[in-house]
Amino acid sequence: MNKDFLGCVVTDGIDRFRKTNECYWIFSDVIAVVMTELKDEDFLNCVLRVKDNQAELIIDDGNGNLLYSQEYGYTDFPHEKVKFYAEKNELGTFTLMFPEER
Repeated sequence: MNKDFLGCVVTDGIDRFRKTNECYWIFSDVIAVVMTELKDEDFLNCVLRVKDNQAELIIDDGNGNLLYSQEYGYTDFPHEKVKFYAEKNELGTFTLMFPEER
């Protein structure tokens, strides 16, 4: 586990993924949102979808209830989709992890 900014934690899997794909911005954006606008939630499902070099970040409560969305006019992110979770941790912040790491 690795500490990120605002006291959040990222798993080794998230850390490797963001280094390999040079996509720190995705996880930084999510941390900023969850620590400000969604800080009272315990669990969040986060999905980034990419099509034609544009992206949309969707954050829901895990039951399909949309809590936040953001569009990106351009990205060179190499994947069509990435899904991960943000779960409240014992520090009172969030841990970002892939579904298989939960």
